[in-house]
Amino acid sequence: MISRTSIFLVAFLGFFSTVYSNVKCPGKAEYELTVYYKWSNATHPNAVPMNGAHFSPLVGCSHSSGYKMFEAGMMATEGVKNVAETGNTTKLKYEIMKQMMYNKTTWKTFEASGKVNGTAHVSGLKVYATADYYMVSAIAMMVPSPDWFVGVAGVNLCDNGMWKENETAMSQPWDAGTKNGSMFDMGNAATNPPGYITVITKNPTPLSRFNRRYHATGQVHVEEGEQTNHALV
Repeated sequence: MISRTSIFLVAFLGFFSTVYSNVKCPGKAEYELTVYYKWSNATHPNAVPMNGAHFSPLVGCSHSSGYKMFEAGMMATEGVKNVAETGNTTKLKYEIMKQMMYNKTTWKTFEASGKVNGTAHVSGLKVYATADYYMVSAIAMMVPSPDWFVGVAGVNLCDNGMWKENETAMSQPWDAGTKNGSMFDMGNAATNPPGYITVITKNPTPLSRFNRRYHATGQVHVEEGEQTNHALV
């Protein structure tokens, strides 16, 4: 098994591009995933709940190109809906397991423990990839909100037959399309019929203020084997 350390940045503004490889990467690879959350009055003035911003425990998996956890224009699965509305990950983990058993499109699940505040960082999450399961997707609820979430989808760890030493991905806020409401509130009625998953960029949602780009300010140093891996921020 190849051991790598990779830092993923999940920040609220920015976008990531997914580059698909035609050449498979060899064997298996192990990564460490770190999430840096950026949701505060310092980074997003006047776009933070009065009682403070939080995120539900991040949940995700490694998978093939045949699996999509979420994307713009897609209807939210029941699992994604539950995470976006309540932060509950049980149904989504069940959906991932079913994909693994019947469609062979997912492999290993990972999950953080406990709700975190808007400027926390979560580290030490182990991500395992193989030649067939070389992508990573993850999601966490924005708390409080009707059905808003942050996440990355289809991040590719394989570059033309070579495992990447590190990768950085950023995310915009997303609307699952399953509950009404445009404010930081969880007590809203269900959207009937449900809508599509969309990126939150338009008024009257207060998150439309997130439509400016914020750049990551970090430096990542990676060493293999028994060496210590450092993340310098």
